[in-house]
Amino acid sequence: MEHTVPVDLDKTAKILGISKASVRNWIRHEYLKPIDAQGKFFDQQQILILKEAITNGDVDRLKTRANKTRADKTFLPVEYVLGQENRKAIIRLVNHIRDRKIDSGLAILILAIKCFIENKDILSTDVKEILCFPHDIFTRKNVYRELKSLFLFINEGQEAVSTVTCEEENIDIEFLISFPLPEVKDILGLVYQSLIHEGTKSNLGSYFTPTNIVSRMVRENIRPDYNVLDPCCGTGQFLLSFADFLTDPEKIWGIDIDPMAVHIARLNLLLKFPQDFQPRIYHLNTLQNLSVDQSVELTTSVLREVKFDFIATNPPWGAGIDINTLNNLRKKYLGITSGESFSYFLEISLDLLKEEGVLSFVLPESILNVKTHGDIRQTILENCKIITIEGLGKVFRNVLSPAIILELVKTKPADDHEVVVRLDDRECKIRQKRFEANQGNVFDIHISVKDEDILRKVYATRHVTLKNRAEWALGIVTGDNKRYLSAEQHQGYEPIFKGSDVDRYILKKPSYFIDFRPEKFQQVASEEKYRAREKLIYRFISRKLIFAYEDKGSLTLNSANILIPRLNNYPIKVIMALFNSTLYDYIYQKKFNTIKVLRGNLEQLPLPLWDEETLAHISGLVDRIMGGENQNLLLSLDDYIMKQFGFSEEERVYMEETRRAF
Repeated sequence: MEHTVPVDLDKTAKILGISKASVRNWIRHEYLKPIDAQGKFFDQQQILILKEAITNGDVDRLKTRANKTRADKTFLPVEYVLGQENRKAIIRLVNHIRDRKIDSGLAILILAIKCFIENKDILSTDVKEILCFPHDIFTRKNVYRELKSLFLFINEGQEAVSTVTCEEENIDIEFLISFPLPEVKDILGLVYQSLIHEGTKSNLGSYFTPTNIVSRMVRENIRPDYNVLDPCCGTGQFLLSFADFLTDPEKIWGIDIDPMAVHIARLNLLLKFPQDFQPRIYHLNTLQNLSVDQSVELTTSVLREVKFDFIATNPPWGAGIDINTLNNLRKKYLGITSGESFSYFLEISLDLLKEEGVLSFVLPESILNVKTHGDIRQTILENCKIITIEGLGKVFRNVLSPAIILELVKTKPADDHEVVVRLDDRECKIRQKRFEANQGNVFDIHISVKDEDILRKVYATRHVTLKNRAEWALGIVTGDNKRYLSAEQHQGYEPIFKGSDVDRYILKKPSYFIDFRPEKFQQVASEEKYRAREKLIYRFISRKLIFAYEDKGSLTLNSANILIPRLNNYPIKVIMALFNSTLYDYIYQKKFNTIKVLRGNLEQLPLPLWDEETLAHISGLVDRIMGGENQNLLLSLDDYIMKQFGFSEEERVYMEETRRAF
């Protein structure tokens, strides 16, 4: 009888390449069966059998639901290529490699050989001869060493040249060696990235950074005598930008977990500099702080002795970290509780940076205000002077998260230190001390001096909040909408509202109907919250606050969440009126600036303790609006709320214009 090897929920999700929520859903639909009564452990052998079945296409439904980390499509990172003609050339080259099923490593090797021939580092043009690696045709020993190292890597250490001997592949080699490469800074890396599966990129949290952003980050912070590092260098975008300003290649250091990317980065630096040197770019796992390549196992201690003047990178966002590495990181960096990969990269980089050294990172905008990242914000405020925060918007193809540049100096800031904030075409300065005073150390970069005055006036009004004074519920996650939702109302089905069905004050006609069987669904709140006598329903994915009143016990999907206030003598319709107003939309965007309406943020909004007459007047206006009276009533309600706070006409116009800009 075979011995059962139990694995927990985290490891099960990792093996299958899905989220923990999906694991729970698969349990409901009986694709997975726990081996314990609590549903926390699974048989490893059964998980591996299921994984194989999915891979083989034997379980079609699960195959289609596998998340992005299992994607096998590729795409050209066009944000990295300047000029339409260059893009066309790269697309033609990549399509040829893909269509002819040429090994990606072989393609990179041949293109690298082409570059070194053109660079006059190889004295032969005969690829077969070159791949025999005679010393006398190489003018620099380290070009010889790195090309041969790549050759051995793609041939798994075999010296034979069998990969290039057949006639068909010789034709492909001729195409590659004669292809006119466009003048792109990292052509080898671009081709490699274009051939990588998108799922691999997502799993590693790895995406190329546009060249103009890299150049600006480096240009504004580097000095000719600096020791510089990219701790997750990929194929060397930042390293090549460092090289534009440094004459000594031995001052440039790089680390990456991807061995192919490391090979390319080394070749890139050898192409960039004329001297014969051994690139200081290493195949390491920065987060493990251990060598992947035994030949450089002492590198991490050497790195710590160097102490860098400047560290710049675009670290992985949300990359998977194996449980042992994560446990070690948590022991070393006690302040980081989120388990987020970019937070650990930032902590490790601060360790490697000398005092007064500069750090420049591309990061998701969520680091500024999302509660989960309060840990790394606190670390930054305690140890660094923030120089610049610059908004970049959505700069990465197939990545929805907007990005920022965060630049720090490793030193304690003075009390009056001001951070330069660049957003769109605007630039302002904000005292760093203000961030320390914010709940969760939020970096509220959208709040100017004028905004501070307005917010101070609002929060100076005597008020309460919803913190500990409300019940909340997420909408239903069915786990399979196609199966459970219907566009028609069959017998036994009832309306269910999604986010786009929620309008200000009222619900639209429902898009779907459902047979409510909570035991079948992936995630369901307690039924009493859906059936509450009266409740507010709000759009979850939205930059604006959009709340509707509901008193018929209707159900919602997970894009429409539920708020049930528990405030004595404070009408629920007044709360809705406040949250739907121009003023509160302005407050929410200035303080939180998220594309999600989050409970923790709503709990910070002030509910003014006005007199009964004022509250009753607002409730009356809301009833008339819900009864279908004209649009002018919305403006009247907005005006009435503004007047209660004593705002001037100039302030009101400013808030309205700001709200429209979001």
